[in-house]
Amino acid sequence: SASTTGGAASGSSSSGSAAPATGDDGDTADDTPDVDLDELGAFEGRAVRVGGLVVDVAPGGFRLDDGTAVGTVALSGPALELLALIEPGDAIAYLATGVGEIAAH
Repeated sequence: SASTTGGAASGSSSSGSAAPATGDDGDTADDTPDVDLDELGAFEGRAVRVGGLVVDVAPGGFRLDDGTAVGTVALSGPALELLALIEPGDAIAYLATGVGEIAAH
């Protein structure tokens, strides 16, 4: 199983944000890679973006299926407040900003 950390749901751990960075001219300047859950191990410790369908919701997070694997997303801080809005079947893009926040199974 692979893992990475950070995040916000479009959810997260110690820190994170769903909003993309912007350049001086207001254009999106986000070079965060889009990563399949089955490839998380190669990106450990780096910010990544994952997406998929919510499989189920549990206290503190949810399970996400992107078609390559199912990952468990742990939310904390301000992102935890978003958990009440997440339901099975929701399509979610998630920005993970660090280590241990997403674990692929």
